[in-house]
Amino acid sequence: MMIWAMAFYLWRRPMLAGLTLAVGTAFKEVAPYVLIAVALLEIGRVIARWRRGGPEEWRVRPALVRFGFITATAALGFVLLLTIMDSIATPYADATAQLITGGPFAEIAHIISYASQQSSPNGPQGIASYPWAWLNDLKPITYLRINPSLPGHGLYAIHPVSKFLGMISPPILFAGMLGLVYSGYRLVRRPRGLAPAGSGPWVSEVPLLAVAWFLGTWTPFALTSLIDQRTSYLYYMLIVMPGLYVAATYLASTLWRLHRASASALAIVWGLAVVAAVVLMYPFIPAF
Repeated sequence: MMIWAMAFYLWRRPMLAGLTLAVGTAFKEVAPYVLIAVALLEIGRVIARWRRGGPEEWRVRPALVRFGFITATAALGFVLLLTIMDSIATPYADATAQLITGGPFAEIAHIISYASQQSSPNGPQGIASYPWAWLNDLKPITYLRINPSLPGHGLYAIHPVSKFLGMISPPILFAGMLGLVYSGYRLVRRPRGLAPAGSGPWVSEVPLLAVAWFLGTWTPFALTSLIDQRTSYLYYMLIVMPGLYVAATYLASTLWRLHRASASALAIVWGLAVVAAVVLMYPFIPAF
């Protein structure tokens, strides 16, 4: 839903983007982080127009109108969805063994209160980790390991041995981080102004989107971890990865468009490495 919300926004459908984001927020409360990405995107557009020129729609006022539409629609849509869900089933607070009454705003207050209690003042324990450790695969986790000789609860007579490893694909992570650096460089040093995607291989919003998405979705985890010692897990990186995917693709496509044998070969080798990592890391083969 976060990806579709951003897509609708880029297609100049801010209200539809807001409704989509409302659905995403009903799934998981971190979905509004995409609003930070949208804000950074608009700030980047305004700065680009101020420095080098650009479309009229990249002025401050249209940007504020678009952002206001997506924010208001997302907030109202989320409250409406909570109201509908509450009418179907009253929410329940498992920590206090009590029903949450008082409507959607009481539920939102409970969500915020519950999240604020998830802290690790003595550092991450178990599978928890710091957000900056996600950026170099410092602490992989095991989602599930099935071993018939030592079966877990409910996993008897399951064959073969398999291991679901929680880890970001190293070639994608490497290319994504390198692509973010390159995207930042292109935004700062590009000789011409930004323009809507599709206008040419070197004039595109793609690097801006990559940087905005990454900063908008990863930075909140980092700040809450630093300021409030908030507990965080590697799988939260799921909502950050689209920014790295865009950055990695932008870098690979740039290499390909250089029309140099060495650059094209490098892009092909990286693509093969991505496929190899899928086969080796996903439990297609038995784990030993």
